Amino acid sequence: MTYQESIDFLYNSLPVFQREGASAYKPGLGTSVALDDLFGNPHREYACIHIAGTNGKGSTAHTLAAVLARAGYRTGLYTSPHIFDFRERIRVNGQKISHEAVVDFVERWMAVESDFTPSFFELTSTMAFEYFAREKVDVAVIETGLGGRLDSTNIITPVVSVITNISPDHTALLGESLEKIAFEKAGIEYFYTLIDDAVARVMKSKGGFIWACKNYDGDVMSDMVSSAFGSLAMMTSVLVSPDGVYEYEAAHGTVQRHYYKHLAGEETSTNSVATIFAWTGALRKRGELDGNKELSVFADKLEKATLETIESGKMTKDLALITSLKNVTVLNSQDFIKAIRAKLEEISQC
Repeated sequence: MTYQESIDFLYNSLPVFQREGASAYKPGLGTSVALDDLFGNPHREYACIHIAGTNGKGSTAHTLAAVLARAGYRTGLYTSPHIFDFRERIRVNGQKISHEAVVDFVERWMAVESDFTPSFFELTSTMAFEYFAREKVDVAVIETGLGGRLDSTNIITPVVSVITNISPDHTALLGESLEKIAFEKAGIEYFYTLIDDAVARVMKSKGGFIWACKNYDGDVMSDMVSSAFGSLAMMTSVLVSPDGVYEYEAAHGTVQRHYYKHLAGEETSTNSVATIFAWTGALRKRGELDGNKELSVFADKLEKATLETIESGKMTKDLALITSLKNVTVLNSQDFIKAIRAKLEEISQC
């Protein structure tokens, strides 16, 4: 097979978005994952930087690749579309993939018996990933093709993700509003994993990521993590819908036992921090939406008063059992709230 025959196969035998439009677009990662498995998961052999956005992602990718190469890293670069030659899409330290490497990959793919037909972009993405592994790159800079969340390149787990500017872009496929388009573009950091693996990652992590779960998984696992890091009563959830609706709520089940003690006339030491921060979050957002600066400032002051009360050594029993502070004062439910009120009044007078 010649190089031109390989290119003809890629363009004439596979769905190509530039030629066929939306009918060639295959949202979802199933085929990409299957291809990646077929070729031995090559993208796991090096670090990746993932770039999405409407404009500027190509120039950002080229700039990053040049900087990394100049710094001494063997750097792969995958971008699209090309201008003159298909090989412009796949480079290592600025050098285009060889004609021979393109032919070799296409021949190996044609020899495979599979029950799926990849698109042009799905197969060329796999070609790039495998070429980078064969070339033993240290890092690969990967530009998305269309969108991000369901883009063929989104099987990687990047060490860095970059989102350039967002503007109306392929609205028939990505959505008609900037919010929906941004949701798709920002999805490049999203990947599927089993819930037990996710919990293990979270337990060992220092944060810095968003953990998206189905509703029940989210409730149960976030409750478990908050308990492992200190107290369930210190966790507030923020729920955001695709339409931009916000809901703030305290962790579930934080006061059930104490509620029954209260009904029996017994004193409780319920930690109300999660409930307070649910209210402050909602009040701050309401202030932002209404242009009510005073309301947002009040929410900030109430949070500050709550934290300073605890840091001064006044806290409920659950925190007293785990704190490293010395000579703490354990307060019951009402006295803890009164202490926060006193601190809030003190802050408000400053």
